[in-house]
Amino acid sequence: MSIERFQFVRQLEPSVEERTAITDILNEQHADLGLKWAPVPVSVLIKDDDGVVLGGLTGSTNWGWLHVDLLAVSQVLRGAGAGTKLLLAAEEIARERGCRFSYLDTFSFQALGFYEKHDYEVYGVLDDFPTGAQRYFLKKKL
Repeated sequence: MSIERFQFVRQLEPSVEERTAITDILNEQHADLGLKWAPVPVSVLIKDDDGVVLGGLTGSTNWGWLHVDLLAVSQVLRGAGAGTKLLLAAEEIARERGCRFSYLDTFSFQALGFYEKHDYEVYGVLDDFPTGAQRYFLKKKL
């Protein structure tokens, strides 16, 4: 089939329906393996008494893995163990969901030592991402 008759639409963000259609295509291609891409969100927040978010972790679980997408803590909570509590809470959620592993990425100017202190190990590095820095990919057995 020639692809010239189809439209290639560039957009910032797919709609929920478009993302579902893409996921459905992927899942059809992997059905014979018994694999279904169906990530379940994970979110752990730190809020003050007024409901202001002072830190949090977002990610998802799928196929027995926790993926940590974002982890950030406000400057006022830095050094108080907030990041550790967020990470441990997300890992506990993942274990409750049957996950045995976790993966994430960080940058040379961020929290590599923090994750290594929590038993994450580097399995890949991209140099010059961003320019002059490195992007680290880490994993951990839960």
